[in-house]
Amino acid sequence: SAPVEFTGPKFIGRIVDPGGAAISGAQIAVYRRPLGINAKPTTFQSDGQGNFAGFLDAGTYTAVVMSPGFKLRIAGFEIKQDEPEQRMSIQMTVGSC
Repeated sequence: SAPVEFTGPKFIGRIVDPGGAAISGAQIAVYRRPLGINAKPTTFQSDGQGNFAGFLDAGTYTAVVMSPGFKLRIAGFEIKQDEPEQRMSIQMTVGSC
């Protein structure tokens, strides 16, 4: 069988607590901007090392990160077509949503 091919750049992220330790099981919802009325997010979940990865088309995005025991975190970022890999680290703040 043929290998799976992806069209967009690879998006790699890591979710950490205020001390820099990995947060596993965080839910990441990524919305492309501008948001439409029926905008559907691309969703990710961080692994045991706090990492997540996927492929996104070039454009501007908003990431909404949720994890129990931490405040909701919203971060904007841009994916550029000419960069094969985009890395992002998101630090969460202790507290309730």
